[in-house]
Amino acid sequence: MAEALPIEQHEPGDKPMKVYLPDDPRETFTEERVFALCGPMGSPVHEVACKLEELLTSKYGYECEIIKLSDFIKKHCKDIDESSEYHRISSLIAAGNRLRNVNGSDVLAKLTVQRILETRMQDEADQKGKQLRRKCFIVDSIKNQAEFDMLKVVYHELLFFIGVFSTEEARLKALLKKKMSKTDAHKLIADDSGDNATGDDKESGQTVRKTFPQADFFVRIDEFSGQLETKIGRFLNLIFNSIIITPTKDERAMYFAASAAGNSSCLSRQVGACLTDKEGEVLALGWNDVPKYGGGLYPYDADDSQDKKSDARCFCCSGSKCANDENKDNMVHEIVHALQKNGLTQDRDSKSVAKIIRGSKISGLIEYSRAIHAEMVALLSAGHNAGNKIRGGTLYCTTYPCHNCARHMVAAGISKVFYIQPYPKSLALELHGDSISENDNEAEKMKILAFDGIAPKRYLDFFTLKSELRKQMFAGKKVVSVRARPKNDVSLESIKVLESLVVKNLEGSFKDEK
Repeated sequence: MAEALPIEQHEPGDKPMKVYLPDDPRETFTEERVFALCGPMGSPVHEVACKLEELLTSKYGYECEIIKLSDFIKKHCKDIDESSEYHRISSLIAAGNRLRNVNGSDVLAKLTVQRILETRMQDEADQKGKQLRRKCFIVDSIKNQAEFDMLKVVYHELLFFIGVFSTEEARLKALLKKKMSKTDAHKLIADDSGDNATGDDKESGQTVRKTFPQADFFVRIDEFSGQLETKIGRFLNLIFNSIIITPTKDERAMYFAASAAGNSSCLSRQVGACLTDKEGEVLALGWNDVPKYGGGLYPYDADDSQDKKSDARCFCCSGSKCANDENKDNMVHEIVHALQKNGLTQDRDSKSVAKIIRGSKISGLIEYSRAIHAEMVALLSAGHNAGNKIRGGTLYCTTYPCHNCARHMVAAGISKVFYIQPYPKSLALELHGDSISENDNEAEKMKILAFDGIAPKRYLDFFTLKSELRKQMFAGKKVVSVRARPKNDVSLESIKVLESLVVKNLEGSFKDEK
């Protein structure tokens, strides 16, 4: 490596920095990695963090540091109530929201970046930086979109985002063990998800429900023992390519479902579905879009892309409006008009009344959409081609099924449904609790379960193996885990610059409560 050369100072008083100019760009590659965890309240996020640390240390020879975002809140905020576990958690959520409101939604992620940079600079001062260090940071745990975005911008390929999930029943039990009432436990779950957020907290507070689905890897733990090591161990093997691992049937089918979602032109959201038989063989794919006479959906035809007359999908129609949203707006106006006509409200209050009505369950109506849902497309397609194989099959959907689709799945004989994105509007469990369950151990019911495994967006990244490494493995040259390098080579140089920018911005604007 070339000699360190000083560069010009950018601000008066700044000390000249030294930059090492490598002879080979590959000398800038790093084995450092950052894991960020996210999970709804009551999920075993902390247990996953500890298991990651244990396996990375014992099997891969990494030095690990768990960075708890709650420690930043305790350090910089006042009024943390330690009188009970409920009050401690509740006051931490409130204090964290205050910190974000004052310093920005991503402030805890910026403090994390600052901590990582400080550690690296200390190691370099201690001469550890001369060698390629095996250092791992485990962030426990991010709670909103801005925190994830900041970490992703700075660490991109160095970052692995893990979503940890347990059923609400299991999470409730975990919280009740901490000696709090069921009412308090339910309130914490809602506060954590973002369901109760109002005002500034709606944007900068905890919104786990929206952030969690963006994970690279999902870990579903219904019982907190016996499953963690196997699942985390497999994930690390994929990162380090220490053994050859192929996708599970669930990962493969969800990848197909996510790929199908890309076909959708729905103005609300793109949803994809994949239906398999009992053996896991794919029967049909589906995506949400407008049905066409004669069967199926309106297709995209490259030769006819300019002729919109033959395409009746919503984005091609006059005004490109969502029929469902338009009909809900009309319904609100009709209700407001009826109230005014009957003397129950005044003209001057019409906007406020309309806003209240829109905030009611009317906003959850889905009956007026022109699109057929992805799950129904998959069921109908399979019915045409392999109807006798649907019963007992599994449906993989990128989004939790609505109550309309759920009842048809039950009638079709579907055994299990896996999903990634939540869908709070769904009343599937509430309306059909006799036939549907979110508990995998409950017999005689169709199960709706959170997806477990590598996220579809990272499918090819994790399961594509360099040919030379694959040949080496087949030749019997087993990779020693403690010396195994992460699969993707990443340069540290640009990351250092981004870290410095984040820290400089933080130091110039951060406001401490204490």
